[in-house]
Amino acid sequence: MAKPELLAPAGNPEGLRAAIAAGADAVYLGASAFSARATAGFDDSALADAVSLAHLHGRRIYIAVNTLVKEPEWPLLHDLLKLLGELRPDAVLVQDLGVLSQIKETLPNLQVHASTQMAVHNAKGAQFLLMAGISRVVAARECSLEDIRKIKGTGIQAEVFVHGALCVSVSGQCLLSSQIGGRSGNRGRCAQPCRLKYRFKDQEGALLSMRDLNTLSNLPGLVAAGVDSIKIEGRLKRPEYIYEVAAIYRHALDLAQAHQTLDELPEYQGRLAQIFNRGNFTAGHLFGAQDSSLIGSERVSHEGIKLGTILRAKRLGDVVLAECRLEKTLNNGDGLQIRGLADQDMIYSGNAVQAGDTATLRLRQMPRPGDDVFRLADE
Repeated sequence: MAKPELLAPAGNPEGLRAAIAAGADAVYLGASAFSARATAGFDDSALADAVSLAHLHGRRIYIAVNTLVKEPEWPLLHDLLKLLGELRPDAVLVQDLGVLSQIKETLPNLQVHASTQMAVHNAKGAQFLLMAGISRVVAARECSLEDIRKIKGTGIQAEVFVHGALCVSVSGQCLLSSQIGGRSGNRGRCAQPCRLKYRFKDQEGALLSMRDLNTLSNLPGLVAAGVDSIKIEGRLKRPEYIYEVAAIYRHALDLAQAHQTLDELPEYQGRLAQIFNRGNFTAGHLFGAQDSSLIGSERVSHEGIKLGTILRAKRLGDVVLAECRLEKTLNNGDGLQIRGLADQDMIYSGNAVQAGDTATLRLRQMPRPGDDVFRLADE
């Protein structure tokens, strides 16, 4: 059985270098136009450099051309396709069937992958796209593992998201941002209204906000299913995030392929939670998560890792000195958030304080005894 490819995102040259350094087999990124992440695109010069750098390191590079194209935009698309023909990336990802048709006419030797924006969720759809000349589908995030097996049965390659943000609506089908904010997700400008707070009957909170996907402990199942590529979401994420997540999945995937146990699983899960999480992770539809278990309405930004609890505090002039009982070690340079009536952020400066001991924090506002302290970023 072939080893699955590890596919990492890049939203800028630094992210690309991070993905390569972390051991990704392939990297996906967008051009300055027609990318589903409009703010994470590479201009023509940067795109050329990116393809050269990836190939220099023996890595594959896929270019996302995965938005819907309007009639007046075809000349701009033609220019982009001409550039891609010169640069020779390993594949392009598309959503618009018109773009697929144009590529097949003008660049017949260029590999085409169906973006998750196409919402391919069953074997019949995959089979149709295979006949249309598409070599790989990025399965809709709503697919189960059994759906993936059936898609693989058509003979097409299957790429599956394994970590990162989830959409509350089927990818490529969501019109929420376009309708209420005038920014279309299908045009690369999603405003993420699903992360806002809503009120419904007796419920209030981020009722549409999906938890982040995390399948680290499920990789053996994906390997056994014959998945061709495991994909990390995050073209808008920092290079540090890309490196940390890709490096962890690199090690875990290598062990899964060798049928070896990942002894570092608890440590790795802690590191993944530290670099970014919106509360508890979910294994997603892939591994049977359903309905409300996918929603994390409590928090839409980075949850961090709980570090300790405020015991007491006193004001000395303009400074508040707060004593915090630690559950985990506090290090110089850690970015903290104290969560009370109003959240307040700080960067700890001082000697390391061990778990179980009490640390003194210099704050601007008076916290309450019992307020939780979270680490959002480590040293």
